[in-house]
Amino acid sequence: MFSKLVIKGDFKNTGNDCYSVWTQWTYDLVPRPPVKQATLCGKGTKSVDLSLASYTFTTTGSVFICRGDKDTKDCGEQESLTSWPVNHVS
Repeated sequence: MFSKLVIKGDFKNTGNDCYSVWTQWTYDLVPRPPVKQATLCGKGTKSVDLSLASYTFTTTGSVFICRGDKDTKDCGEQESLTSWPVNHVS
């Protein structure tokens, strides 16, 4: 019933502004505040590697990119990180 969710990817910025990767999780229908995972200012690429230890069928999550590094006021669309059934990797 409990699984560990692992998320890995690259965050790329082609401009000069700062952008941040944020995640937001909902546990048992209760949304948690967004959490900043990485910030990149200027051109470049940064690896994003995070995990969620307690992942059940009542857990949902999303990832989104926001301009700046302080808040989630100017963000793109949220993309789902979760789906059921989960594909288990050994």
